[in-house]
Amino acid sequence: MEKEQNQSLEMILVKMGLLNEEGLLKAAEAKKAYPKKTLSTILLEKNIISEFDYIRAMGVKYNLPLVNLAAQKISPVILRYISEEDAKKNVIIPVHETEYMLHVATDNPFKQVLFEKLSQLCGKQVSVLLATKNDIEEAIRQNYIQQSVNNIMAQIEDEFGKGEEEQEEIFAFDDESLQNDSIVKAVGVILEQGYQRKASDIHIEPVENHVTVRLRIDGELIETMSFAKTAFGHLLSRFKVLGGLDIAEKRLPQDGRMNVLLDGEKVNMRISTLPTIFGEKIVIRILGTSNPEDILGIEDLHMGQNQKKFEKGLSAPNGIVLITGPTGSGKTTTVYAALKMLAKPTINVITVEDPVEKILPKINQVQVNIKSGLTFAAGLRSILRQDPDIVMIGEIRDAETAEIGARAAITGHLVIATMHTNDAASAFMRLIDMGVEPYMVASSIACVVAQRLVKKICKYCKEEYSPEPEELEEWEGEKPEKLHHGRGCPMCNNTGYLGRMAVYEIIEIDNKVKRFVVQKAESNVIKEYLKEEKGFLDLGLHMQELVNQGVTTTQEMKKIKTSLD
Repeated sequence: MEKEQNQSLEMILVKMGLLNEEGLLKAAEAKKAYPKKTLSTILLEKNIISEFDYIRAMGVKYNLPLVNLAAQKISPVILRYISEEDAKKNVIIPVHETEYMLHVATDNPFKQVLFEKLSQLCGKQVSVLLATKNDIEEAIRQNYIQQSVNNIMAQIEDEFGKGEEEQEEIFAFDDESLQNDSIVKAVGVILEQGYQRKASDIHIEPVENHVTVRLRIDGELIETMSFAKTAFGHLLSRFKVLGGLDIAEKRLPQDGRMNVLLDGEKVNMRISTLPTIFGEKIVIRILGTSNPEDILGIEDLHMGQNQKKFEKGLSAPNGIVLITGPTGSGKTTTVYAALKMLAKPTINVITVEDPVEKILPKINQVQVNIKSGLTFAAGLRSILRQDPDIVMIGEIRDAETAEIGARAAITGHLVIATMHTNDAASAFMRLIDMGVEPYMVASSIACVVAQRLVKKICKYCKEEYSPEPEELEEWEGEKPEKLHHGRGCPMCNNTGYLGRMAVYEIIEIDNKVKRFVVQKAESNVIKEYLKEEKGFLDLGLHMQELVNQGVTTTQEMKKIKTSLD
């Protein structure tokens, strides 16, 4: 131990294989311009080493253990020793305690004054564990929010009594309880957490003895908090009021919309309730802000070589640009990016959607209302009498909508539409199966885009590895010797993935493709022709490129390929 303490952190990093001579020389050169900075600081700032590598070396130098905070179940009881404000300010969090010892995680083991104050406060010795700043900040966010929710729920119980029994008479809650600070805070904490963590959906689920909150992040549901069921009735009523729902109706599902101010932004949300055996479950879809600048442009979709094909299809004077894929594949984002590019004061763009997810400037948006008879087909017929240049159909669901859309495209309109198919080549037969004549399908379609969403490797824990032969059994062409994956860290909830992106395949329509469509050729025949003659990059090959580039993993690639079989 004494030997390591006498060595510099840089030498320990070299011995551990975490720093090479080239990196060390680069940092030494940079230090000449910043003589007051330590070499370790420069190594971190220049991204020559990771924060995790730095902490590992510090652990070796000072013989201090590291802690994986994501794997720790921190008791709310020990959080009372440090306020959330002090925890954030000092980058420190209590982890666990024994009879005589309080173990705390920090990225800086030299805060002796703070450790002494903590020791006096809790009446125990303080033991230091090392963790990265990012990991500690994430642990603070996760654990103190649960403590905050518990405190708020207890306050609601104290002020209004237990709400579990009152769920049978939910309409009896008065206006004061629905507007009460504690209830408003509880709702705000849940919504804010979902928005800040970039969740697509918030699930609030009553089970037998408690209520859980789960967030759908990057396609996966992650439980983030739970609380006693006793205050849930008050919370449920508040959500219903915000969503414009009937608080007295608890036997039937309900749907609504709400706008909530979060982090200074007006955020659009959809709310859905569903009666279950343990009470009404709430699911909130976070649609995003009303700010048009937050709508992605085509350049933000990272389509690669497919972007020019897509833009070419959108620049056609008429025809259908068809965007296909399963539910949750990002079709709406792609459609809105296209509309953002096309919308101009000199043209008339009208959409028919169910639901309207985002408000777009310079565009007339129509909301489908089945109860009133405003279906996609009825809306589309009316739109065509409104002198449109561009029409967007939220989804082609039936033969009538498909045929009207095809006729609109043939008669001089650019039509952007979405549809559910497995891949781009299947879209032609899907329209024919709906009842559209093959010659109309061939004449009306300008291009077809198929897409999926895939998870990206977490940039904080990304590492290189040598793949096993069986992992590359389905690999086309030369097999790579090295690939990347995420080892798992608190930033990605130990999943190894952080964020998602879309993968695409785009079919441009030429005369031969038109002949295939008229002949009702199988989708495989069309794909083989496009691959051999046009260098068509299908979803599987696009995924393979992304795996090779270290963007995603072979596991994600196999999911896509399996979904295409």
